[in-house]
Amino acid sequence: MADLREMTFELTAPDGRVHRFRCGGVIPVDGTEYVVLLSLDATDGSAVLVTRLVQTDDGLSFEIVEDEETVGQVYMRFASVAKEE
Repeated sequence: MADLREMTFELTAPDGRVHRFRCGGVIPVDGTEYVVLLSLDATDGSAVLVTRLVQTDDGLSFEIVEDEETVGQVYMRFASVAKEE
């Protein structure tokens, strides 16, 4: 599989709007790998999604993480790694 950090993705919202993202990083937390997606459409760069890659019948899909504690852990680790780079 290609390096996710070199790829861009288009995700469709429930309202049908398409949003473009790039991978900010793959962050492991408690044995699970999370993918941090950074919006290419937000003008201030503030749109960040914490997701997991899941296998579906149609291939791989991003599942948005909704648990606030998990999102916080992933984001803090992502911010720490990004600061080091």
